Amino acid sequence: MTLGCDIVVFDFDGTLVESNAIKSEGYDVIAARYSGGPEAMRDARAIPGADRYTVADRFAALLGLPEAEGARIAEDYTRLVDDRVTVAPEMPGATVLLETLRGLGADLRVSSATPLVSLERIVDARGWAHHFDGLHGRPATKPETLRRLIGEHGVAPGRIVVVGDGEDDRDSAAECGARFFAVGDRLSGCRLYALDELREVLTQ
Repeated sequence: MTLGCDIVVFDFDGTLVESNAIKSEGYDVIAARYSGGPEAMRDARAIPGADRYTVADRFAALLGLPEAEGARIAEDYTRLVDDRVTVAPEMPGATVLLETLRGLGADLRVSSATPLVSLERIVDARGWAHHFDGLHGRPATKPETLRRLIGEHGVAPGRIVVVGDGEDDRDSAAECGARFFAVGDRLSGCRLYALDELREVLTQ
């Protein structure tokens, strides 16, 4: 088998791990603590790819809470979700795909809206650190991560593959000229792949 790319950049939640529901439930728990919270949380989460700090700050502002409350809400959210994501089931075929690509010499990355410190802790606790050449999380955005990889490695954008389930994954790939493969069930208007299928598509 040979690879048709040099670098594969994976989203994390909903792409490698079944954790989208965990993240959403965490926001629901926070919102339920405040009068008008559910409506404010819906609006705060409306920005595609927004991280927990952006959501928490916007949620606090919409409710007229003190500015410092946003930071506290983000910390509460982290406590609610990170441990649960650590033990969440992997997406079917994730480990086999990572091991296959790694064995063929691919440079594997994670690019997530999760804060980097949380992402590193979760990946390490899952025993997955050895799969990846780098982890990239907030404050870096997904386009910033792709541009950095292109610049530092001198790789043509078309030799980078982005695998994800969100608009921010799709849009960052389009912005930087990388190839995109959609997984999960959140994106419409594009071909959706199972991870087992990607193993066949990315290797020949």
